[in-house]
Amino acid sequence: MKVGDLVKAKDPKTKYSWRRNMAEGVGIVIKARHRTKHTVHGCTVMWSVNRSIVDIPEDWLEVIND
Repeated sequence: MKVGDLVKAKDPKTKYSWRRNMAEGVGIVIKARHRTKHTVHGCTVMWSVNRSIVDIPEDWLEVIND
């Protein structure tokens, strides 16, 4: 994933909806793959719903760019 990619939680949503830092809707990657505080490899995402900025493992996300 790279900066500017639009992302959402991978399906099925129930698998990821309860996880820390996940939000409904679409997020935008604001910092590409890096070692995060809580994960080995993740990216920093700003979610559109609550405008929170969080670190999330890349494996939990899918890119939805056109």
